[in-house]
Amino acid sequence: MFQLPTYAPDLNPQEGIWSVLKRDIGNLAARRRPRPDHPGP
Repeated sequence: MFQLPTYAPDLNPQEGIWSVLKRDIGNLAARRRPRPDHPGP
């Protein structure tokens, strides 16, 4: 069995990239979702 290191996002620059990417994807999805009170085209 292997002992994995503890989770340290401060030491892993990829974690920052993923958090920005997930935030941007969430914002894009929220902008593209139609509002329930808007009748649409």
